[in-house]
Amino acid sequence: MKHRVLAILLSLCLLVGLFPTVALAADDTWSDAVTGKPEGYAEDEEGNVTISSAEGLAWFAKQVNEGSSFARKRVSLEEDVNLSDYEWVPIGTQENPFDGTFDGNLKKISGIKITLSETNTTAGLFGRVSNAVIEDVIIRDAAVKGAIVGEEDPKTNDDRFTGVYIGGIAAGLKEMKQKGDNTVEIKNCQVEMDADIKMKDGVYAVIGGVLGWTEGNWSGSKADIYGTDAYLEVRCEADDGFYRTAIGGAVGEANGKTISSVENGIFSLKTSLSGNGFMSGGDANKAVQIGGVVGRMPGVSSSTGKLIDIKKVSCSTEADFSDTTDLLDQISTDVGGVFGRGIYYNVEDCFSQIELTGNEKPSHYGNLAGYTYNDKISCNRVYTYGIRHQDVFSHENEYLSAENGDGVMPYYPLEDVYYIEPQVLTENVAGVPFQYKSFHDSHKETPDINEGFVYSDGNMGDGIEVIPEDRGKTIRVTPASDACDVHGKMTLDSEYVIAFTLPVVVEESGTEKYIIDTEVKKMSGFYASASVETVPDGKAQAGEKVIIKTESSVGVLDNLTVVTDYGRKIEAVRTDDTGRFGNQTYEFTMPDDNVMVTGTFRAKKEEITVLPSDSLDFGAVYKDYTEVPDEQEVILKNTGEKSISITLNDKNIKNFVIKPKKGDWNTNNKYGFKIKIDIGEEATFTVQPKGGLAVGTYSETIKDKWGGDSYKITLNFKVADDYEISVSPTKLYFDNMELGDTSPDGKTVEITNIGKNSVTVSLPTGLQYFDISSGDEWQDGKITLASQDKTTVTVTPKIGLGLSKDYPYVEWFSFRPEIGEAVEVGAMVYVIEATHCTITATAGMNGSIDPVGAVQVNKGNDQTFTIKPDKGYEIEDVAVNGVSVGAVDSYTFYNVQAPQAIYASFKPIVPNTFTITASAGANGSISPSGVVLVNEGDNKTFTISPDSGYKIEDVLVDGVSVGAKESYTFENVTTNHTISVTFDKKSYGGSPSSGGSHTSKTYYVRYHNDDDTVKDGKFIPGETVTVKGNVFTAPVGKVLAGWSLEEDGEVDYKVGDTFRMPSSSVDLYAVWEDAETESHSAYISGYPDGTVGPDKTITRAEAAMMFYNLLADKNGDTRAFTDVPANQWYTKAVTALAGRGIISGYPDGTFKPNAPITRAEFVTMAMNFANTDKGTVCSFPDVPQNMWYYGAIAGATQNGWISGYPDGTFGPDRYITRAEVTSVINRMENRAADMSFMMDHLDELRTFSDLSFGHWAYGSMMEAANGHEYTRVDQNSYEAWVKIY
Repeated sequence: MKHRVLAILLSLCLLVGLFPTVALAADDTWSDAVTGKPEGYAEDEEGNVTISSAEGLAWFAKQVNEGSSFARKRVSLEEDVNLSDYEWVPIGTQENPFDGTFDGNLKKISGIKITLSETNTTAGLFGRVSNAVIEDVIIRDAAVKGAIVGEEDPKTNDDRFTGVYIGGIAAGLKEMKQKGDNTVEIKNCQVEMDADIKMKDGVYAVIGGVLGWTEGNWSGSKADIYGTDAYLEVRCEADDGFYRTAIGGAVGEANGKTISSVENGIFSLKTSLSGNGFMSGGDANKAVQIGGVVGRMPGVSSSTGKLIDIKKVSCSTEADFSDTTDLLDQISTDVGGVFGRGIYYNVEDCFSQIELTGNEKPSHYGNLAGYTYNDKISCNRVYTYGIRHQDVFSHENEYLSAENGDGVMPYYPLEDVYYIEPQVLTENVAGVPFQYKSFHDSHKETPDINEGFVYSDGNMGDGIEVIPEDRGKTIRVTPASDACDVHGKMTLDSEYVIAFTLPVVVEESGTEKYIIDTEVKKMSGFYASASVETVPDGKAQAGEKVIIKTESSVGVLDNLTVVTDYGRKIEAVRTDDTGRFGNQTYEFTMPDDNVMVTGTFRAKKEEITVLPSDSLDFGAVYKDYTEVPDEQEVILKNTGEKSISITLNDKNIKNFVIKPKKGDWNTNNKYGFKIKIDIGEEATFTVQPKGGLAVGTYSETIKDKWGGDSYKITLNFKVADDYEISVSPTKLYFDNMELGDTSPDGKTVEITNIGKNSVTVSLPTGLQYFDISSGDEWQDGKITLASQDKTTVTVTPKIGLGLSKDYPYVEWFSFRPEIGEAVEVGAMVYVIEATHCTITATAGMNGSIDPVGAVQVNKGNDQTFTIKPDKGYEIEDVAVNGVSVGAVDSYTFYNVQAPQAIYASFKPIVPNTFTITASAGANGSISPSGVVLVNEGDNKTFTISPDSGYKIEDVLVDGVSVGAKESYTFENVTTNHTISVTFDKKSYGGSPSSGGSHTSKTYYVRYHNDDDTVKDGKFIPGETVTVKGNVFTAPVGKVLAGWSLEEDGEVDYKVGDTFRMPSSSVDLYAVWEDAETESHSAYISGYPDGTVGPDKTITRAEAAMMFYNLLADKNGDTRAFTDVPANQWYTKAVTALAGRGIISGYPDGTFKPNAPITRAEFVTMAMNFANTDKGTVCSFPDVPQNMWYYGAIAGATQNGWISGYPDGTFGPDRYITRAEVTSVINRMENRAADMSFMMDHLDELRTFSDLSFGHWAYGSMMEAANGHEYTRVDQNSYEAWVKIY
C-alpha cells in the first residue's frame, strides 16, 4: 500500500484572513487559459491519460466538462502541480461528470483557488463524479471563497433553493434522474482546504473535507471513502440565517438512500459561524449540522434507511459561535464529534474530540453525535473526549448526546462508547513524565493509543505527543509548564502511518550531557516503540556508548539513522540477532553534539504472486459450441512477510467455473471460497469457461471478495458469431500534427474475420478529417475475407486541416460486413501551431540531395543541403521554390520561417565531340564504319580487313594516303576526320607453261546515289559479283528497292542478286521507294508559358491525362468521383481510366486530382494500363513485400521499365517528376527518339524553354511531346523517324 500521510495535528490552527469577493475576468480561469492540448497531457491508444503539468490537468478538466467520457480509462498524475496561477474550474459537471479512475500517485496538487458566485456554486478538485475511482491524491492549500445571493423561485416567491456544494476531492455525486448505479470510491487521499463563504437570502451550503454531497434519489448510489485524511477550516457567514447547511470533516451530507462508508481516516474540522438575522417565517429547514466525519444524513424511514459505516477513524470537531448574535436560538443546530445529525450509522474503532466556543450553544451537541437515537445506530469501541459538564455529557452513565436542558430529547446511554476523562497534573515542571490510567477498566479489549494531544490552559496549541507503553492502557505525557488536559487517538488496525515522539528531557544536572531525541514513524494499530536503553534520561556524555532498542508486535523497522544538530551522520550498528521483525538493537558512540535518532516502521508486507500468469486467455469458439476450452490452473503463492487469508469472489464470476484444487479451502463460506496461505505456501484452483454462452466477449476478474488488491486475475473468453469481424485498434490517437504538415504519419488498422464464414467488408466512406488507404486486394472499397483471414488499412489525417484551437479533430467511422455487426473506430488528432517548418528536398535521376525528403527544421534555424551528381553526370540546375539558383553544389536556407522546397536536376557530362567518317570499298571492310563520334582529346583506332582473295590497296586519311595499313589510330582528336580504304585482288605467279608471269586485268563495281559513289573492290572478268544493300543511308521515308544499270532507271538488280563480271567496270544506281511507316502520337503538351516542367512533380490528374492520350479507343465505361467536376480539363481522362480499372481513387469516393503522385502510385497505374501480370521478386530494400505496391514495382522492374536510384533504392514514396514519367512510359511503349532526325528538323519540333539538349531526359520528353511517323526494321531496332506532325 502506498505511503500514508502523517497524522494531522488536531491542534493546528490556520491563520487565514477573510477573502474579499472579486469579479473574475474570463481569462482568469484555467479553462480559458489553456486553449489547446499542452505538453503535460498525453493519451495512449487505449485512451488512458498521463498528466505532468498544471496545464495538462486543466486540459483534462476541460475535456471532461465539455463531454469527454473516461469510463474504464485511467488518468494518472505524474508530477506535482501548482494551480495558483488561475482560478480552478472543477473537473466534472452535473451534465458531464467524471466517470473514470484518477490516480494521483501521491503527487501534490497545490494552490487550488475557487471563487463562488450565483453562477458558480461548485467547488473542489472535482465537481460532479459518477462511477468513478479517485485515489492517492494529495491536495495542499486549497482555498474557496465567495458571496452568494439566493435566486427567487417564481412558483413560491421563495428564495431558498440555491445550493453551494464544496468538497476537497469532489463537490458531489452526479444527481441521478432515474434509477441506476452510481458508485464512487475515494481512496488514500489527503486534503487541506480552507473555505470562507458568505450567504444571503436562503442559500444553503453542503461542505465536506473530502466529499460535499452523496446523491441519494435512487438506491443504486454508493460512495466509499477509504484511507483518506482531511483538514478543513470553514468560515461561514449567513445573512438572513442558515438554511439546510451541513458541514463534515469527510462528507457534508450523506443522503439516506446512499450506501456509503468512511474508513481508516483522520479528519480535523474547524468551523466558525457568523450571522445576526434569521429567515422570515417558520421553516424546519432552518438548520446547521456539523460533524467531525459527516455533517448530516437526512432522516429516512426504516424501510429505506441504509447504514453509513464509519470505521477506524480519528476526528476532531471545533465549532466557534463567538460571532453569532441571536442566531442559534432561531435555527436548529446540531454539532457532534463524529456526525451532526442522522440515524442508521455504524461506528466502530473510532476516536472523536469536540470543542465548542462562543456565547451561544447549539440546539444539540455531543461527543459522538449532535442529534440521533441510540436504537438507530450501532457503536463498537468508540472513544470520545471534549464536552464535560453534567447537563451535556454524564460521565457516570456515559451518555451519547444531550438536549440543552429543554427535555425534548432523552439521554441515551451506549454500552460501548467510552469517555477519556481529563487529568490535572500535580507537577507543573516541563519535561517530567507523568503516568495515569486512561480508559474504562472493565473494557477488556482496549485498543492501542497511537497518538495523543495535550491541552495547556484550555488551549490545544502545545502539540505534545503521547507515547504508547503497555498496549494502550497507560500513556506517558511530557506536559507543558502548566496544568494540562490529555486525550489520544486509538485504532486497532495495522495499516496506516501516524507519528509519535519520545520525550525530550530538558532539565540540567551534574556533568554536561547532550540530548538524544528519537522520532519514529510507524504504521498504526500495532505495538511499536523506540527507547534509549543505556541513558534512560535521554542524555549521554560524548564518547558514551548508546543503545537504541526498537520493539514491534507485527511491524518492520526499515531504517534507523543518527544525525547531529550540525548535520553530521553518525554510524549506528545493528547488534541484535533475533531475526524478529521490528525487534532490533542498534549501537552508536555519542558525539559532542545533540543527536536526532529517526526511523520508520512499516507493516509486514502482504504479497500474493499469481502463477503462471495473472491473465487467463481461453481463446475463442464459435456460437453453439459443444466443446468447452480446457480448464487452466492458477497458483496463488504467498511471497509476502505474513500469513494472509483470501476469499475468492467466485460467487460474482458469472461466466466461468472456479474449482478449488490444492490447499485447505473452505468451500462452505457464504461469501466465496476462502483459504489461509502461510508464508511461502501455495493454494491452487482451476478456471474454465461455462458452456452454452451466447455470442459475445467475456472478461471477468478474480480478486479478493473484500476489495483487497493483493492479487487480480483477468479471465478472457470469446464466443464468435458465424459472421463477425474484429478491428484493432478501435481508437487512434495521432501525435500532434503541425499546421501545414503535408506528410502526416498514418496508423495501421487490422481487420480480422473472427467468424466462421467468409465475409465481405466495406471501407468507410465520406470521412471529413481522415483518409483511409488500402492495398490492391481491396476492390471498389470492398474485400472478402475467409475465416481468420486479416487485412490492414492505413488511416491518415487529411492534409490541409486547420488549427484545432479548443478541440481536436475527432471522427468515428465503421467497417461494415455485409452480414453481421459493424465495428466502429474513432480517430483523433490535434493540429497545433507549427514549431518547425518542412523543407521538401527532392532530386531527379542520376544524382542526390542530402538531406532528402520532408526535412523538419525548427523555426528560425538554418538548413544546408548538399547536391551530388552520379559518375558521368553533372548538376544541371537547383531550383528553390520553383526559382533557379543555378547549378550549385550546396544551398542554405537561413532563418527558416515557412515551408520551402528545393529540387536538383542532373545531366550527362557532354564533352566536345568530333566525327570520323570511315568507309571501305568493295571486297573488304573497316571497323567501326560510318560516322563515328569521338570525344575531344580521345584516341580512336580503326581496323581494316580485306575479303578472302583480296588485299588492302590503300588507306586514305583526310584524303591523303597513309599506305596499305591493317589499322590506323587517330590520336588526341581535336577536329573532324575521314578515313577510307580500297582493296585489290591478290596477284598470283604465271603458269609453268608460260615460263613467265601473268596478271589478269581487274574492274570495279561502282555504286551511285546522287553525287555519292562507292567503289566495291576489283573484279576479274567472269567473276561472280553479289549485289550489296547497305551502301548509302536511305533518304527520309525511303527504303532501297534495288539497283539500276542506268541513272534514274528501273531496278535491274535487287539486293543479294548476282551477276558475272564483264570485261569492264559496272556502274549501279540506287533506286529508292517509299517506306511503310508507323506513328506515335504525342502524350504531353507542356504549359501555356512554353515550358514543360521536366523536373516538376506530376499530379494525379496529369498522369491520368498522359495515359488517356495513349488510348487508341477512348470510348467505354466511365466512373465518377466526388472531387472531379464535369467541366475540368482532366475529367474525361480520369473517368475513362477509372471505368477501365486503370485507376481506382480513394475509399471515400475522391480521386484527389491535384495531389502529387508518388513513384509507387505511378508504377501501379502504368502496370494497370499495360494490363500485364505483377511481378513476384523485387530487390529494392525500401519496397517491403507486405506493401500494396510490391507486385507492381516488381513487375515494372522485370519488364525493364524502371531501375531505381544509384544507392539501390526505389523511393516508392518520393514524388515522381514529369521527366521520370516519360522515361517509364517510353520504355513501356517501346518508344525512342531519333536524335539524328531531330537534329536535322529542329525547326519542325515542338520545343520548350526549360528543356535543354543537355537534360538527361531530353530525348524522352521530345519523344513524348512530338507526334511522328517512323520506320523500324524490327521491334529490337531503333526508330527511324520519317515525319513530325
